[in-house]
Amino acid sequence: MQKIRVPLWLALAGCLGSATLAGVWAQAPGADKKPDEPITLTEYPYLPARFGEPYIPSVAEWQAMRVTSLGASTTRITEHFSRQHLTCFPTPKGLVLTLDLLPQPGWTHYASGGKFTAPLAQVKPDLEKAVDSTLKFVRGFFGEVRDRDISLRVFIRSENVGVWENGKLTLNAEKPPVK
Repeated sequence: MQKIRVPLWLALAGCLGSATLAGVWAQAPGADKKPDEPITLTEYPYLPARFGEPYIPSVAEWQAMRVTSLGASTTRITEHFSRQHLTCFPTPKGLVLTLDLLPQPGWTHYASGGKFTAPLAQVKPDLEKAVDSTLKFVRGFFGEVRDRDISLRVFIRSENVGVWENGKLTLNAEKPPVK
């Protein structure tokens, strides 16, 4: 069998030519429709047309998507906690964040259901370190955001344990029971 050597420019020209011919021979979208029917092109034929509409997110929305996607994997953030996930939503009133923490094996102060086995004075500084680490990460994307414009819901193992707002962490266990 004899090898035939084709110059690269000739091979590329051939590919371009065949692609052009394929485009000419292909049937135009919507050609089978009657002239009075509007042609609807959608990127997702299995969804309603509105899902194929163009959408240009704001810079805040892009940054929030980046924070959420980068916060989606488990990452160790302090000696006592790993971040299970972090979500970020820009709203007209400020950033709304959710932080789900996983305690490290040595940190045995969580009793489930938003309750702790140790005094809150011992638990709160560890949680505040995890929140501080998270806010440092978020400020890498939103450097100008102020504390008063951030609301961070804190979870441990997907159970709500508190909220950080206006620069202060308040645990659910600190709040009086609602009657």
